[in-house]
Order: sequence, then structure tokens, then C-alpha cells
Amino acid sequence: MNEPHLLLAGAGGLQATTPATVHINGEEHIALTAGRNVSVTARKSLLASVLGKISLFAQSLGIKLFAAKGAVEIQAQSDKMALAALKDLSISSTDGRVVITAAKEVWIGAGGSYIQINGNGIVNGSSGPIVEKTPKWSKQGADAQMPSFPPFGTGKPTDDYSHSL
Repeated sequence: MNEPHLLLAGAGGLQATTPATVHINGEEHIALTAGRNVSVTARKSLLASVLGKISLFAQSLGIKLFAAKGAVEIQAQSDKMALAALKDLSISSTDGRVVITAAKEVWIGAGGSYIQINGNGIVNGSSGPIVEKTPKWSKQGADAQMPSFPPFGTGKPTDDYSHSL
């Protein structure tokens, strides 16, 4: 430490409390380091606004996100989104529907077989047999429905994002 610093040390720990606001500012970096756990508790909201990127990494026990009430929303507002898993990837709804929509195309494939859905029609492709198991098959006239998509902000700090107070 070549320059003047403020150092707090306590063999039994450190506590800070106030009935008002606590603000910590560092023009360069703020680092929190713990030999075991870092816990954050808020009675109302936990908000993070970042000009660059947010990166989370768990080395050995995974990552879990839970919402006891309310929706969970994830958006890539100006670029692609990728979900990948080395093993199985599950998408399920225990009391509703699973809706997959795309403005241009939905493509589902496995082992060389595929289903391609776009504005020109539906293509089923396979090097093996296509088997349909149903007691009845009905064919009706043409029909189409346009999907709806969530609105996206412009990514500017003036946008009204859901994490705003």
C-alpha cells in the first residue's frame, strides 16, 4: 500500500448499521471476497444496472433461479439468445401450455430428422420412417395465426425497464 488507505480490521468481525442509506462508491473497482459465502438480503428489491455485461459462473454446484410468485422473464433485446446443455435440456409447464414462436422459422431436429415450420409451410424430413399413432385423422381447410411477440426496449438508460424503482 504505497498510497493512503482506510483499513478496517476486527478479529471478531465488522458491522455497520444505520436507519438511513448506505452508499459505497469506487471510481475503479469494488471487490467483495469471502472465504466461504457472500449473502445479500433485501426486504424489497435487489437491483443491478450495468453498462457493460453481467457474468455469473458456478464451478461445481450449478445455478438456480426461483420466483415464488410472479413471472420470470429473460430477454435478449438486440441480439440472439442461446441455451445449451451437455446433457438433457427440459422445457415444461405443469399447469399451462408451452408456446414456441418465431417471426421467420421454427426448426426442430434430432438424429438427422427434422420439422421445419415457416411462412411457406411445414416440412417433415427423415431418413427413416415417419410414424403417426392416432385413432382418427381429419383434414380441414387452410388456417394461419400470426404469433405475438414481447416488446423490446432500445437498450438506452432512459427506457422504463422492469428493474427500475
